Amino acid sequence: MIQESDNVAKLLLQASENEIGLSPNIEETHKLLGFDNISDIITIDRYSAVFRILYNSEFLNPAMSEKALSIMSNSKYENALLKHLPKNLVVAHKYGIRKYEGDEATQLHDCGIIYTKNPYLLCVMTIGKDIQAQEEIIGKISQESYQIFSY
Repeated sequence: MIQESDNVAKLLLQASENEIGLSPNIEETHKLLGFDNISDIITIDRYSAVFRILYNSEFLNPAMSEKALSIMSNSKYENALLKHLPKNLVVAHKYGIRKYEGDEATQLHDCGIIYTKNPYLLCVMTIGKDIQAQEEIIGKISQESYQIFSY
């Protein structure tokens, strides 16, 4: 589900956490990660923090952190951060697309670790009325960043 940016897993966990006795539950996990004021809205600080925490194995052990990043590197979505990058480049990323009812604007976000000789983190959040234009903008920002950081 991470590969498809699907929130079904999160919703299933929230719905069943009392039923199956998850411990720690999702809210407690957020607090352990240092995320206060839990809501359905993510900031770029929080978005990027998840990747830093995984990359540095600050919450999970190194093997599990690597497994999570490996899953994210197999995302099927290639229209934003990956759009103008070399096809053989490994990028562990998570994208999100959200459209609110009654609103013409769509949010498109993509955040990930680009594994060059010196890996770097890039997160871009957009809101607009043309998803293809938003994908192109994120792709161009990613391409420019790659040219700067892939030395």
